[in-house]
Order: sequence, then structure tokens, then C-alpha cells
Amino acid sequence: MKQLFSPSFFSFAIFLVVAASIFLRIQASPGNYTSMDSMYYLKAAENLLNGQGLQTPLNHQIEGEEIIQYFAIWPIGYPLLIATVGLLIPNLLWASKVVNLLFLGGIVVLLQKRFGKNGPWAAMAFVSYGMMEVFSHTWSEGPFLFFVLAFVFLLEKEDLSTSWIKFTLILIALFTLRYAGIIFWGFLFFLTIYRYFILKLKNQKYLWYALSISTLYIGTYLGFNYWQTGYLTGAARVFPAQESTATFFYYLSRGVLNIFAFARNFWSFGANDLLALLFLLVQCLLIYLLTKKSVRSSGSFSTIPIQVSGFYFMGIVLLRFLSPFDAFDFRIMSPIIMLLYVYGLAHLGQLAEGDQKKQLALLSFLALSWMVNLPNKFLWEKWLGVWG
Repeated sequence: MKQLFSPSFFSFAIFLVVAASIFLRIQASPGNYTSMDSMYYLKAAENLLNGQGLQTPLNHQIEGEEIIQYFAIWPIGYPLLIATVGLLIPNLLWASKVVNLLFLGGIVVLLQKRFGKNGPWAAMAFVSYGMMEVFSHTWSEGPFLFFVLAFVFLLEKEDLSTSWIKFTLILIALFTLRYAGIIFWGFLFFLTIYRYFILKLKNQKYLWYALSISTLYIGTYLGFNYWQTGYLTGAARVFPAQESTATFFYYLSRGVLNIFAFARNFWSFGANDLLALLFLLVQCLLIYLLTKKSVRSSGSFSTIPIQVSGFYFMGIVLLRFLSPFDAFDFRIMSPIIMLLYVYGLAHLGQLAEGDQKKQLALLSFLALSWMVNLPNKFLWEKWLGVWG
């Protein structure tokens, strides 16, 4: 019997639901999901549109005359995207939200192309707490995750020799959005060495092209930063003594736990949050039931995202040890969280295929996770306002 709706239709419907949910979350938040980082991004985009170049105040809290410097604390990619959309949407705050939703839509398209009929299951990764938070904020992680996914999907192709231009553009985009994008350059570098020297694959010259061109770009970019600010990334970064070893590993272990907390995050709600614990236990039970005695092979499974996630984890732990910037939360762990959830849900969806009880159980958990991450108090007050 022919399906009434195609998987593409369901993926698009999920995107609309997630986009509407993010809009509600932004409306309900007093600060519209902005942080100090967000203010720098928005100020850089505003100055760019005003013809003042990519520059921001050195310190937003400084009194008296404002000190201006070249925007180098973060890469220029996100302010450029905001400014581009800002040509059509004068309110730059909402322009930044549209940027994130555009790239979220791009991610859903990639998922549908990669997973086919299991694309909607993969797209449900974005009802999780971590992904909802990332795409609600005015942060560069939204666009960054699109290129992370494109990078992984490209690595899964057997013939990499025809993809070196795409690899080059993706590596450049990743670095231009976040300096941590250099970790993916490192992954491709070591993978190319392994394929050439260990596996004796001789067609790796194309990947060397991608690495060489992107290296030239990254080196030029960092050199220009140094010329403008005296630092490769706009400020001093290495302060390993600021945090004790015990504190570092406490934050790390807490962050690792929260990678797996799909519906509710211990980092945000506290280690004693019973609802987060309940959801995590239900999640573990559900995964056990779906995979128990399963003999179905899953075409959704791949070792590439595991390898990339593991390499990114080691890279971000090293960077975080040298420079105690953000905690190990959903933000800096977002590439790992996205890859884990996307591939995990596509795999579970395929295992549940043909079993309505398993599908209903999985869908029920995802629906509950989505509802928990809505601004329920805000919606309740709005509902009372309409009826009261």
C-alpha cells in the first residue's frame, strides 16, 4: 500500500514544528536567548552594515570613550551571515534567528538525503534539549553544525577523490564560523596520512589539495588577526592554571553525562533534578527495549561519526584544558551531541521498522522530550490570557 505522505513531507513537518518551537522559546525568554557573545556578534554585524567594517568594542562594560578593535575574538563567519540576512530583515536579532533556522532547514535536507525513509527519525534529534538551546541562541553553533554534518556525510562517500573542492570549502567554512573548526582539519589530516601510509591508497593527492588550500586560508586568516590585534585569535587564550585539575575533571564528567541526556540537561537544571534523571532512565530503558534481541542490520550505522566525535572530543578537551572558556555544556559539545542523536535515532528508527509498538514507544518519548522543552509557563499564561 502506497504511503499517503513521503518521508520528505514528515521531515519538513518536523522542521516546521521545531522552528515554531524555537520561535516560542525566543519570545518567552526575557533576553530572547542572547548572551554577551551574542551581543558581540550582533554589534559586529551592525558595524559591517553601517560601513564601519568588522569591529566591536573591546569591552562592552568600559566606561567613558569606547575602545574599538577588529573583530577577532571569534571568526567573522557568523556576523557576515547575520549582516547578509540583515539586508532583508533590519532587526538584526531576528536576522540572527533566521540564519540559524535557515541552516537548520539545510540540516534537515542533508538528513533526508542521507537517511531516506529514516530521515524524519534523524530530524527528531532537534527536539532534544541541547539542540533546541543551540538553535534558539544567537550563536554561531547553528551554521557550524550544518558544515559538521556535511563534513561527516562527505567522509562516508567511498570515492573521495572527486570531493576535494567540497572538502576545501567545508574546512574553510568550519574555521570561519568557529576557531574550533580547525579540529576537523586535523581529523582530515590524520585520516589522509592513515589512508596513504597505512592503507596504501594512492589517490589521496586530492585530499592533500583540500588540506593545502585550507591551510593557506587558515594561516592567512590568523596572520591578519595577529597584524590587527597582536594575537592570532584576538586575545590571549592559554591560561591552564586558572582551574584546578579536580574542577576540570568534574566539569568534564558532568559534560559527558549531559551528552547522553536527550530530554533535559543536568547542566542547566542541576545534578539533583529528578525530572532529568527520570527522562534519562526512561531513555536508557527505551534504547534497551528497541535494541534487545534485534537482528536487523541498520544501514544508518556508520563508524565515521563515531571517529569524528571521538577526535572532536579529544580536541575540545585539550583546548578547554589550555583555555578555560566555556564549561563542557551543550554548546561546546554540540557537534558530538548532534552526531550521536542523528545517527542514533536513524538507527533506532530502522530497528523499529515494521513494529508499531516500538515505533509508538520511540515517538512517545520524542514527543514528551519536545513538550518538556517548550516554554510551557509562557504558553500557559498566554492560554489563560486568551480565555481569562
